[in-house]
Amino acid sequence: MFNKSFWKYFISTIKESKWLLIKYIIVGLYLIITGIIANRLNLNDLTYYNAMMTVLFLGEMIAFGFSEGFGIYINQNINEPEKSKNYAKIGFIFVSIYAIFITTIFAIFPKFILKNILNLEFDVSLTFYYLMVAVMFFNTIFSYYSNLLKKVGEFKIQTINTIIQSVLIVAILIILLAAKKLFLVPIGILFLISYIFCCIYSHIALLKNKTYKVNLFKLKNLKLTKQEFKIVTERTLSEVVWEIGYFFISLFILKVDVITYNQYCYFENVLDILNGVFFAFINVVAIKICRCIGEEKQEEAYSHGINSLKSTFVIWFIYAIISTALFVPLKLGMNEELQSTAFLSLILFLTISLFRFLEWNLGTYILGQSDHFAKLGLILETVFTCYWITMFLIAELIPANIFMIYSLIAAENITKTIISFVVFKKKKWLKKAD
Repeated sequence: MFNKSFWKYFISTIKESKWLLIKYIIVGLYLIITGIIANRLNLNDLTYYNAMMTVLFLGEMIAFGFSEGFGIYINQNINEPEKSKNYAKIGFIFVSIYAIFITTIFAIFPKFILKNILNLEFDVSLTFYYLMVAVMFFNTIFSYYSNLLKKVGEFKIQTINTIIQSVLIVAILIILLAAKKLFLVPIGILFLISYIFCCIYSHIALLKNKTYKVNLFKLKNLKLTKQEFKIVTERTLSEVVWEIGYFFISLFILKVDVITYNQYCYFENVLDILNGVFFAFINVVAIKICRCIGEEKQEEAYSHGINSLKSTFVIWFIYAIISTALFVPLKLGMNEELQSTAFLSLILFLTISLFRFLEWNLGTYILGQSDHFAKLGLILETVFTCYWITMFLIAELIPANIFMIYSLIAAENITKTIISFVVFKKKKWLKKAD
């Protein structure tokens, strides 16, 4: 299974993903530092901060969904640049409309969202709330830019942008902490400035890039055929619906047990540097799969998929060993009120990470490069999003038991992995989009 040719493939792909890997390492370091600094807040402010970061993720991942939906055509037509760029521009229109819509909803109904959605029963600063809603708008736009750069293989530009943003935020947070001015409103202002900068930088980078020079604001002669619209809509909605479900996972945990929620958020942040190796690897493989499908090299695309799945186990094993070995220093950065069950939370978090890695790789990065999984993918995401909304609504009936919480999460990942693997083995997904 893990023969010499596999290890050669694994090492060569790691080398090929070096810029993206550097980017994820920087993001990981950034999240470790900001996660530790955020844990210096009192528990109420920390919970509020984590809840609003969950809201940011709602916009960020839906932008990812649009980029994945249009990414099928962007990448499969990469040898026809003008056609590929038109798909990128249409995707930008969709993302912009969504960003305006979602931020308007959040801006109009703050009390309802804070009390009934985020379930924050204590008094909170509306100034921080509105700052983070504005951040959500710019973060959504930036996320589309970032994923577009990734789709066309421009990892170096992404890395430079990430370095600038991360250094800026971390430096100012450290200054605020040292000056004993670490409060939510200054943090909100800092995030807003940094994401506005990221949008401007990414736009200029795309304009000046030699390989994929495109102005997303130039919106002439854009159109989709009926079939293209159907495929893009299914693929995009699959990611959008998934994100809504993922959003409700966090809300469900927050509603059941605040301690488990804050531990969950902490490990998502401080272990993201290790996730980065996985995402760097599978993003490179996904581009290869998509382009092989576009060139009708079906067996080569399938071979990439097999090697990607094998690599998932290798990367997760390394991830689990390093995370466990670093538990003591990781625990020191955690809020004191969260530390009593921290090790148990880590082990459960690592366990669901394996199932998540397999599910994400199969559903988004392998099968997601073809339009032939789009409809089934949308059905699966819709079913499990309904599952998580139901869990959120009946959360009061579920005991605040950490094993119960993680078992409910694992049930989704295992089910989707099994179904996706069956589809993968049938190979119908290897056909080029019409």
